[in-house]
Amino acid sequence: MLNRLRALLIISLFAFGSIGLAACGSDACEDAADKYAECTNQSGPSWDGECSGKVECLANCVNAASCDDITSLDPNSAYAKCRRNCAGQ
Repeated sequence: MLNRLRALLIISLFAFGSIGLAACGSDACEDAADKYAECTNQSGPSWDGECSGKVECLANCVNAASCDDITSLDPNSAYAKCRRNCAGQ
């Protein structure tokens, strides 16, 4: 069940249509992939494209969040609110 919930977090965090997430050209996205992998004990996403717009916004959410927030399913956490704000961009 926990792996399924983690998969949902990954999907909600990085699935915005066909936006790719590798080779951002910015440390924010690379740092976010590293932190996400560290917090979830899973490899981070494959980055493909520019680190800008929604992708950069989501990366900044990961970078600002605690590991507890990243792995939590609390919809009221600062991390969850940040992700929702990015989705509205």
